[in-house]
Amino acid sequence: MKKIFAITLVVFVACLAVQVPAMAASPWTEEADYYAKSVSKLQFGLKNVVFGWSEIFTQTTAAAAEDRPQIEGFGEGLWNAIVYTALGAVHVVTFPIPLDVPIPNNGVDL
Repeated sequence: MKKIFAITLVVFVACLAVQVPAMAASPWTEEADYYAKSVSKLQFGLKNVVFGWSEIFTQTTAAAAEDRPQIEGFGEGLWNAIVYTALGAVHVVTFPIPLDVPIPNNGVDL
């Protein structure tokens, strides 16, 4: 069981590493002081944890509007939902530490 978890974790990190060039710094990094950064990081993480699932519908609708197969948009939305929720949880847990873990496309767009 530990081997499966380790392999899954390595694959997940590798997938994120592939996306790193497309990632920019999170918006909370532009805040002026430590307190503002911590609060913004917590808000950013909570937004992605709570609304990450909405990417399934957002991407499916976007695929239909772009004349792409909706199943393609569904798959992309499902992947985004998992990544946004997981990395949002990382932001929530680490909000006192001003270290950025970028989320692709700056996460959920509300």
